[in-house]
Amino acid sequence: MRIRSGIGAGIGIITAVVIHTFLEKISISANEYISLLSLVVILYAVKKGELFGAGLGTVCGLIQDSFSAGIYGISGLAKTLTGFLAGYISRKININSPFRSFILIFVLVVMEILIWSFFYWFITKGSFFRGGTGVFFRPLLTSILGSFLFMILKKYKFFIVP
Repeated sequence: MRIRSGIGAGIGIITAVVIHTFLEKISISANEYISLLSLVVILYAVKKGELFGAGLGTVCGLIQDSFSAGIYGISGLAKTLTGFLAGYISRKININSPFRSFILIFVLVVMEILIWSFFYWFITKGSFFRGGTGVFFRPLLTSILGSFLFMILKKYKFFIVP
């Protein structure tokens, strides 16, 4: 069962990285508007729990850091906390409705951006928000795509939300 979870998470990561690379070829700013690796972390954390989410968040965050020219490890820390909280919160409240899953993903992506910005500011003493205007649309667009994925994956039994 654990190997199957790891293989599924690996396929999710590879898919997100391929789409991320494709979007970057289309437009350099397209990846500012959606966070695919965050969706992978949140979806698997909801399904498998907070510890799996934290571990997957670390891996996805370090992969995301390898795409950027910034400080290595900040996204890993932010996604680790996001994955843990996604798994923890999903055990406490029912997120089966599209509206609740939208709110959960929205809050988690906003929290991830704030954690990343705080650590970037703390280390570099630079500006708090380093990204462009896409950073403000990222939680909304990621939440819309995430709730849509929740509905699709539940409908076709690929993904069972607790």
